[in-house]
Amino acid sequence: MNFHKWIRKHFGRSIVKFLIGLLILIIIASAVIYLLTQFDYSHLLPSGSDTRSYVANSDMPPAATPTPTSLSQFPEADLTPVPIATAAPTRDPNATPTPTPVPSPTPTPALATAMMSDEYRPGNRDDEHGNVGLSEFSFTGSIVTMEGWAYADVYGFDGRESEITVIVRLRGTNHYVAYPTVKEKNITGNQPTSDKAFNLDEAEFSVKFDVANVITSTEDLGPLPDGTYIFGLCIDTVYNGENVRALYTLDPGYNMTVQDGEILSLLTPGTTAPPSPSPAPSASPAASASAQVSPSASAATE
Repeated sequence: MNFHKWIRKHFGRSIVKFLIGLLILIIIASAVIYLLTQFDYSHLLPSGSDTRSYVANSDMPPAATPTPTSLSQFPEADLTPVPIATAAPTRDPNATPTPTPVPSPTPTPALATAMMSDEYRPGNRDDEHGNVGLSEFSFTGSIVTMEGWAYADVYGFDGRESEITVIVRLRGTNHYVAYPTVKEKNITGNQPTSDKAFNLDEAEFSVKFDVANVITSTEDLGPLPDGTYIFGLCIDTVYNGENVRALYTLDPGYNMTVQDGEILSLLTPGTTAPPSPSPAPSASPAASASAQVSPSASAATE
């Protein structure tokens, strides 16, 4: 006989049998619960059994629960904290006084070491495509501070591969001194941009040098000679796998006048040097002679 046909034939009958069995089971469970909870079976206990509750008996009557008293009958509590006296610290006569910290001295700015090599000798060798300039040009005492940027605006220039040198030249001569600079990102406050060169944050620099004491790696040359100085920048870089050097002259408006190791003026484009103070006019010999009274003239007046 086909199994599926047998299931369809006996499926209804099986459900009816299951429901009848479940109903009988519920009736039996209900009857057992009713018999256990609704009838008293104390007559089945042995004679003499005590059916009292398991609570300790006492001959004393239970104490009455005190009647709650109104809170208004009690005085109001004083919640003000009582001050506690603190003993004054005892001074140790042998105690060592705490030293007053001494302020750290202001660090002296690092000064660049001068270079006198002929490879930095200026001349008519300014290269094209240079983008150079200064954002800071000032001095304190005899120390000059320069900050700026320098790069070649050509395809493939990498600021990370460049080294920048400042050239200080005595105007009208070939006397010069060169100072290496320090790369400082974003020191100009306005990072240069280019569609050709890249990593131009590495093309920003700063340098400090002392005009009163030109020191090379081997000797002390003393102060810069008297005169007016102009400035240039030298860029050494690797371009297309070769070492390349480019020299650029800054605007001649950037100039410095030095005398006896002191800076008389430090000018930027568009500024002029302050006028030198005029010497006080000296008295002429004739005026000096007339101002003096001879002894004979004094005697005549008397």
